[in-house]
Formats: sequence, structure tokens, C-alpha cells
Amino acid sequence: ISVLDVTHTHPDQWERIGGNVRMLFERIVIGKPYEGNEELYRAHSPLHVLERHILNAASSRAARLARGLLDGPDVPPLMIVHGTLDTLVSVEHVRYFVDRATAGLRDTPVCYVELPYTHHAFELLYGPRTAYTVDAACRFMCVVHDQYMHRRLQEHAVDRKLQSNYGSHDRSS
Repeated sequence: ISVLDVTHTHPDQWERIGGNVRMLFERIVIGKPYEGNEELYRAHSPLHVLERHILNAASSRAARLARGLLDGPDVPPLMIVHGTLDTLVSVEHVRYFVDRATAGLRDTPVCYVELPYTHHAFELLYGPRTAYTVDAACRFMCVVHDQYMHRRLQEHAVDRKLQSNYGSHDRSS
């Protein structure tokens, strides 16, 4: 995912990346100028989307717990890979995003990989760094899938136990 904040939450972001990126967002990505379309930009901002997920997760988690249901994941797993020499998105901005994600999404696996001496879009040219990153992403997905399957097996075991204890009794007699 891209964690570039396009909403002026971090005002230095636009200044640091320059007018060309802003023009790219305004003309191609979003298709409208920032001024007068702040809400549209917020809807496309990963940081604001994350904040909405955190709020929704908290309210839906509370609703599930109030109904006696088990807590479950609210958003998909996140793996964020970032280079320390990225001049488009600052390391500090990404670290802030990761901190918010790990603090606010306690049921969602969050993996942050910070690659030293690495620039933005490093993966466009295939090399050892890209190969290791792809391998790490595959391993992350395997771990997440294993955790999911383990949860499903546990839920299935609980369902079967409940069925055997409270199974379908014939109440017509």
C-alpha cells in the first residue's frame, strides 16, 4: 500500500515532494485540485482510511462483545515495506502510520519492513533486494493464512462441541 498522505495532515509532505507530485495527484490520480475537494482527498488518504478503520473496528468490536461474540479481525493484514532513503514519503511519516496501525488495530497483523539505503520504487528494477522483499511478502502471507486456518479449526471444534452438547433434540415429544 502507499502511505503517502495527500491531505495536508503533514504539511511538509507536499513541500518536500514538490509540485510535480501534487500536480500528478490533482490531474491524474484524484483528478481534481486539492482546494475545495479536501474530503475527496481524505477519502483517498491511507492515513485517514486507517483512522476510519480504527474507529469502525472499535465500535464493531464493542458491538460484537456486547452480543457475546468473539473478537475478530476488522481489516486485512498489512505489510508495509519502506526504504530509508525514500525522498517521496518520509520514513517518519511511514513510522507514524505503522505506529497508528499497530496501536489501533490490535486484531490485524501488521508487518513493517524498513530497508536501509533504499529509495522509493526500488522494486521496479529486479535485484536481490526485490527478491528478498517478495520472499518476505510470501512468508508473511503464509503466516497470516496459517493463523486464519488455525482460528477456523478452533471455531469448527467449538461448533462441533456445542452441537454434541446441545445437539438437535427432538422437542416434538
